Amino acid sequence: MAEEKDVIKAQINKFPRVESHYCRKSTGRQYLGPQLSISKLYDLYVDERKQQGIKPASKTVFESIFNPDFNLGFHVPLKDRCDFCSVFEKSSEEEKNNMKADFERHVREKDLVRIKKNEAKETAKMKDQETVICFDLQEILQTPHTFESSTY
Repeated sequence: MAEEKDVIKAQINKFPRVESHYCRKSTGRQYLGPQLSISKLYDLYVDERKQQGIKPASKTVFESIFNPDFNLGFHVPLKDRCDFCSVFEKSSEEEKNNMKADFERHVREKDLVRIKKNEAKETAKMKDQETVICFDLQEILQTPHTFESSTY
């Protein structure tokens, strides 16, 4: 059974993951593509084991490994993402390697902005004469919208 557990984990680990774009600080959860589900992952695992002539574990066993051992969701988080991150995510491995330094700088700058925003909020809590206002205009738009800023 331990060997089959490793096979199941290897099957799940074959699929690329996407981090939550804006929620990285508060969660370690990652996401598999929206076309996947536990059932689809299990079906792919079964197909692979049958091709190898090996009886697959039951779906219950598969789920008992997937659920506690992986912190995965099956959709891209419903948070808007910037153009740069969208381009990076959709790039080939070679393009990602070329963009890596810029992407890392972009993430550092984003994290710095989050820190500055939190510092401003803390300062406003301590000083009666300071106010910090943060809001997301996308959430109040009365028109159809997407989660990529290039549309705006």
